[in-house]
Amino acid sequence: MFIFFYVRSLLQPLNWLMDGINRIRKGEVGVAVRKRGNDELGRLAEQFNAMTDEIRSHREHLEDMVAKRTEQLLEAKADLEKTNSNLVTTNRTLEEARRIMDLDMKMAVNVQLSFFLKRPPHSDEWDVSFAFMPMSGVAGDMYDFYTDPSGKLVGASLMDVSGHGIASGLITMIAKSVIFRNISRNPDLGLNRVIEMINDDLIMELNKVDNYLTGIVVRFKDNIVEYVNAGHPELLMKRAGTGRVDIVAPDDGLSYKGYFLGLEAMKMPFRQINFPMRKDDVILFFSDCLNESTNEAGEEYGIERVMDCFNKSSGSAGEVVHAMVNGLIDFTGSSKFNDDLTIIAIRRLV
Repeated sequence: MFIFFYVRSLLQPLNWLMDGINRIRKGEVGVAVRKRGNDELGRLAEQFNAMTDEIRSHREHLEDMVAKRTEQLLEAKADLEKTNSNLVTTNRTLEEARRIMDLDMKMAVNVQLSFFLKRPPHSDEWDVSFAFMPMSGVAGDMYDFYTDPSGKLVGASLMDVSGHGIASGLITMIAKSVIFRNISRNPDLGLNRVIEMINDDLIMELNKVDNYLTGIVVRFKDNIVEYVNAGHPELLMKRAGTGRVDIVAPDDGLSYKGYFLGLEAMKMPFRQINFPMRKDDVILFFSDCLNESTNEAGEEYGIERVMDCFNKSSGSAGEVVHAMVNGLIDFTGSSKFNDDLTIIAIRRLV
């Protein structure tokens, strides 16, 4: 019996250790085993307890880290939800702004188109046709035709405002009104002087904007055409007798193109050219989209191709304009251009 209790007392520390190990396996990291004496089993118990203390410390640290990380994630989630909410609100605001902008653009387009003639005035002396192809929405090109009190066609104009968008479109309407007023009120004044008066008015109207205009104005006095160019691409004429296309220019070879309209710094006198037109002669003028458009290779259409296409065209003014538009589309490979396109053809009928 003594031996039994002796053996039992020797094995008791081992039982404590085994019990501690089993409790740790079950997840009880706060376990501490009893220590009896400073023998090998006692020191093993100390090491066991030190190990469990370290495990408990690591676990508490890990739980603390998990708690903090969870808190950070919840804060991040809240921030993300707030950001998403703000984005939804911003998107709705942008969509509403886009809707209003589209409505404003449509209104601006309709207002501008209401200012422009949809077809040229009828004339027994002149066959007139035009193409007006805005790049998008409001155009920076302007065209107009002028009649005297009896309804007789007495002139035409084509202007190209620098820049694009609504600002340029608004300037076209200002310019249209200014040009119409001055031409209508001064039928007997030289066209070059009329253009100078137009320029004065435009400088006054546009003194706080950076846009300017180029353009061509022609006026008819029976079979004589008065012509002024304000920094614009050339006016072309095709003679019915020879079929030859030429740039309309003075015989003296001197400069005939004036400066831009609407700029005080470029205010200079304009030169007027007078030339006759006979039956079936045709004049052609256009915005710079026609001669400056490029194909896929980056090659510019150019004035020579414009003149060649004009030379090959025939028939009415409408057929000429149709041929010019198709020639440009064939060259560029697209009917969508990078600028507003306006073309005017006028053929003498008598």
